[in-house]
Amino acid sequence: MADPEELDARLRNVERDVEGLKTENEQLRRDVSAARVLAAGADQDVSGMHAAFRAQTMILNALRETQLEQEGRFGDRIDGLDARMDGLDARMDGLETEVRTGFAKMTVGMQQITTLLTTALDNGSLGPGNDRPNNS
Repeated sequence: MADPEELDARLRNVERDVEGLKTENEQLRRDVSAARVLAAGADQDVSGMHAAFRAQTMILNALRETQLEQEGRFGDRIDGLDARMDGLDARMDGLETEVRTGFAKMTVGMQQITTLLTTALDNGSLGPGNDRPNNS
């Protein structure tokens, strides 16, 4: 058999180890409890984010449907307006060409009138009264 003092020392060591394990066990329980609280909070946060994403997805889908409806309602009208604008552009191009041609003809006509008036003045045959003195 072992010596009683040796047994007492071993028993004290075992009791000290058991107390240390009890303290460590309590700390682990507190840590586990805190981890559960954090996990529950994270779960609530994730649930909230999922709800927000679902709501955003629903809003985007509703917006898409509205755009498709508007395209159906206004798409033909916009195509018609585009066609009318193309027609107006063509008409404006034609009118611009006519105006340029008209101004070109007017320029030629004015040049001819200027030439005739200059010739008439030089000849002294500028209508009644012949106000211009003769250069003789």
